Parts: sequence; C-alpha cells; structure tokens
Amino acid sequence: MQLLANLGFVLSYEDMLQIPSMTQLEAHIHQFSLHLPLAIQGDLYTSMSNSILNSAISLRGNNGVSNGSLPWENAYGSLLIPIRESIDQSAVALHQNEQRVLEHAMVAQLRRDCYLVRCLARSVETKPKVAKDAFFSVFQPSFPSLMALLTTYFTTIRKMASISAPQTKTQIKSALKVVNEIVRLYAQMLKSIRKEMQKETVSEIMHTFVETFNDSQLSGVQGNAGLMVICGFLQLLKIVVEEPTSVFSSFLQNILDLCFGPLKELVCGVFQTIFSHPESDSVILGYFVALVEQLLEKHYRFFIVYSGFTPDGARERGYASDQAHTYFLSIFQSLASVLNREGSNLAPRICKQVLGLLDRVDKAQGLFAFTGFQNELRMGFLSTLMNILTRGEMNLLQDEVIQLLHRVAAVDFASFYQVFLNGYIKEILTQPQLEAASKMEGECLQWSGQVDLPTFSQEVVAFLNDIKVIKAQN
Repeated sequence: MQLLANLGFVLSYEDMLQIPSMTQLEAHIHQFSLHLPLAIQGDLYTSMSNSILNSAISLRGNNGVSNGSLPWENAYGSLLIPIRESIDQSAVALHQNEQRVLEHAMVAQLRRDCYLVRCLARSVETKPKVAKDAFFSVFQPSFPSLMALLTTYFTTIRKMASISAPQTKTQIKSALKVVNEIVRLYAQMLKSIRKEMQKETVSEIMHTFVETFNDSQLSGVQGNAGLMVICGFLQLLKIVVEEPTSVFSSFLQNILDLCFGPLKELVCGVFQTIFSHPESDSVILGYFVALVEQLLEKHYRFFIVYSGFTPDGARERGYASDQAHTYFLSIFQSLASVLNREGSNLAPRICKQVLGLLDRVDKAQGLFAFTGFQNELRMGFLSTLMNILTRGEMNLLQDEVIQLLHRVAAVDFASFYQVFLNGYIKEILTQPQLEAASKMEGECLQWSGQVDLPTFSQEVVAFLNDIKVIKAQN
C-alpha cells in the first residue's frame, strides 16, 4: 500500500501506466476490492488515490496549462465516479421504493460507499488545492443524494421509534449505522474541502443536522449505534465551531441554541443522552468537552464584551446580550456536571481535559475574575472542585485540582474562608459528625487563612485528612 501510494512522487502518471500491474489494478480495482474486508478496501482506494494525485502534485509545475483533461484527471475520475454513481443510484432506488430502506444489501452498500468516500476525502485533507479541487469536482454532484439519504434514514428512525415491535430495535440499529457513516462522511468533507464547498451547500447541511437533532425521538435513541451517531454529530459541530470563516461562524447561534440555549430542555435526547449513557464517561464526554473547548477558546467574545470602565479606570466586562448570558451559564454548568460525576462515571482523562480547559480560559480571558462568574458560578465551582478532592477518586490529579481551587478562591479569599468553607463543611458532614469534630483536640478542620499556594495546598491536604478521620470514626 505504501509503495503504491508513493509511486506518484517519483513517476508521472504516464510512466505509471507502463507498469503492467498498475494498469491491471486500475482496470479491475472496483471488482477486486469487493472481495476484501472494508478496512482494506479503504486503504486500497486511498493508496490508489494518493498515487494518482501525488503524480499531479509533484509534476504540475512542469506541465503547461491544458484546455482538455489531463490523463491523471481521467484516471482519478475513473477511480471515484463508480462510487459516486452507486450513492446516486441508492438515493434514486429508495426514492422510488422506500420499502428497501432497511434491506440488508442496501444498508451494506451505503455503508461501504460512504466509508470509501470518507477515506478518499481524508486522503486530500492535507494535500494542495489541485487535489482538493479534483475530489470536489467529482463528488459535488452527489451532495443532493447524500442529503436525501440522510433525510430518508432519519425519517425511518422516527417511524420505527413510535412502533413497539420485537424487530424495531434491530431495524433502528441498521438505520443508525447508515446515518453514522453519512454523518462521519460530512464531518470529514467539512475538514477536507470546506473552502471548496459552496456556502449554500454548507448552510443546507447544517440546517438539516440542527433540525434533525432537535427531534427528541431521534436524539434519544440509545445503544452503540446511537452512541456513534451522537459522537459523529458532536465531531461535526466541533469542526464547524473551530473554523473561523464566516461560512461556519453564521451557524454558531444554531449550535448554541441546540446545545445550551432555550432548546436545551426541549432537546431531551442529545445532551441528556450524553450525561446518562453508560459509555458517556469514556466516549461521548470527550467529544462534548472538545466541542466546548472550541466554543470558549475561539468564540469567547461572543459571550463576553468590554462594556466600559470601572471607577478606578480598569476595563469593565459584561455579557454581550441576555442570550449570551444564558449560553455562558449553561456551558459552565454543563462542565460542572461533568466534574460532578462520581465513581467510574468520570474518567481521569475527561476530568483532566475539563480542568485544563478552565485553566486555559482563565489565563487567556481572566475567567475567574469576571464579575458574572463570581456572582453566579464561583461558589458552585468551589464546591465541585472540593467534591473531587473529598471523594478521593482523582488522586493523580490532586495537585492540578488544588491549584485550580486556589485560583478560584483567590478572587475573594475572604468569602472563601468565611462563607464557603463553613457552608461546605455543614453540607458534607452530618450533625453527629459536626459535633464530634467540635470536640476533637487540635486544629481539626481549621484553616490559617494564608493565601500563598504552598501553605494553601498543605491546608487543603490536612483538611481532606480531617474529613476522612471524622467520617471513619462516626
């Protein structure tokens, strides 16, 4: 595969045609690949694509402009067009006969075609524009077919979800597998050829996805198939959010509405599924937090703007709008919900990902010093960070948690020592435990009020040990 993929760097396409095995493979690849496992098919098509495109990329500087198609362009089209035509034919077949939508052969064919196109799209992601243009020119005509197929299978899932029959779950699973391949294909195309795609096409794609995942019947589907669709959807949203172009930024409002705005309570599937699915700690939450990372790091000014000056001359910050206020609170409440998961429901990797995000946003934007955070979120996050420490489930991350706790507390140490700690102790200890603590000798549960990090860290550790002793004895 590697040899095939790299031939184009040293040989022109015309020279490659002099290799008998190359011409045989080119002539029979579509029939030959059908006898291979799908992953191997993807590797084979990718290698063949790379070989053809690399010959064009490495030699195009030596070629004059041609009014006709170049040999490599014809070869590339011959490689891709049969897959595109297969997708178009499937869309037509299902339009004419919806009864075939769950037919095993149809499902298998669509999954194969979408997977191969995704592999081919990935192969041009880091290539020059000549390669991206070649891919786009071949597959652009199939965009309506893909959208029609996506709509058809989502409609099928909606119908199946309202039927209580023994075979319904199996049918939904089959439909979701097709949806998953289409979602992942769209995500890859947005990564690989977003600049080549027309704005109207991207708009249609995003509106379809947002409308679809507003449907609670669809987004509430459980199981591994549903899990994969949700992960694919979150990955697609992340790609849209991290892309700075105006084509994608225009969808930020839709994404925020779907994930964190007024629709959040109505969309009882997608984001409740994220927090209730048994695999969410190890699978979905990683995609979710990655999406939030891009929202906060690339679009922070969508939420917070400079609104004037304080009496001492410092620049004053405020929410950009009432909607931005709602989104901002909801985003951080969602992050707190992730950190508040107990036991095996919170993987250390996810915990570290969230802690790192809070750390970066504070250093870059002064998050903890922002008045809105202080007034509405600070106490909740102090409690959340303390809970992580007192549960003792993230000992390897204890230093990171304590450092972040110190920075959140440092905004107003007086309220931390005088208000928060007293309330927190009463919250986590029972009345008999509180009485027992008051009778213990020494400085049990006492803090000196020092604000430097080394002393603060020592006192946090001592506090945690005191809590363990009190709970063990009572």
